[in-house]
Amino acid sequence: MRESCRSAAPRAREFPAGETWEALLAGRLDGCPLTRLVVTHFHPDHAGAAGWLAANYGLRVFMRQTEYLSSVNIHLDPGALQADHYQRFYSGRGLDAATTEKVVTQGHGYLKMVTGLPPTFRRLISGEQLQIGGIWPQPNGQGGQVTGLISHFRLPKP
Repeated sequence: MRESCRSAAPRAREFPAGETWEALLAGRLDGCPLTRLVVTHFHPDHAGAAGWLAANYGLRVFMRQTEYLSSVNIHLDPGALQADHYQRFYSGRGLDAATTEKVVTQGHGYLKMVTGLPPTFRRLISGEQLQIGGIWPQPNGQGGQVTGLISHFRLPKP
């Protein structure tokens, strides 16, 4: 596998993610097979094109169960994010009332720009190792962006 096949990743663009991926696969990633999709967590900059990629390229999504279910829940009922406990959460951390209102009502507009996840996924379990090129990423024990990222480090083959 070419080195660029392992190291290329789409960056934020002003056009839809599907167009970005199509351009990458026709350009820098030409000849690099897509075999599976590892999603680190549910934020849209990580999971936003997962459904599109899975559907268009027949990929299986690998993801921690908590992150998968969080994403599915948000897509099923984005209005739930306006619940009182979310408003208390944001205002309790110093956001003023106007900013809190924007976050809980307008902060989820990204859902119109991303695809949901496919109806099935392959659950990643803490301590499990996947081979991706010469790298063996390992999911750690917690969910979320900071504490639950899939840790990337090189390990000898098991």
